[in-house]
Amino acid sequence: MPEFTYEGTEELRKKISQMPQFAANAAEIAMKKILHHLHGKIPQYSESQLASISRPDGVSFLRTEKQRAWFFANARKGNIKGWIEIDGRHPEKVGLARTMTLD
Repeated sequence: MPEFTYEGTEELRKKISQMPQFAANAAEIAMKKILHHLHGKIPQYSESQLASISRPDGVSFLRTEKQRAWFFANARKGNIKGWIEIDGRHPEKVGLARTMTLD
């Protein structure tokens, strides 16, 4: 029976073992590109839509002075999940905040 010698097999074996990582890296790059592409396709709110959901204070769900007073006082104290107080005057939504796009 003839004998065969293989040269460079260890290098080939290393490259083959790295294939899953190469594939994962390529997939991550592709997913980021498609995500940015799709996000760019989300339409902006029209001026009329913005006017109906935005108030001068930036918080459209507060209709009365009493609601606004309660909200701002509790945001200042940190009692409202998803809102933080910035610069001692303005609450800011964290997490799933409105982006002013239809997403």
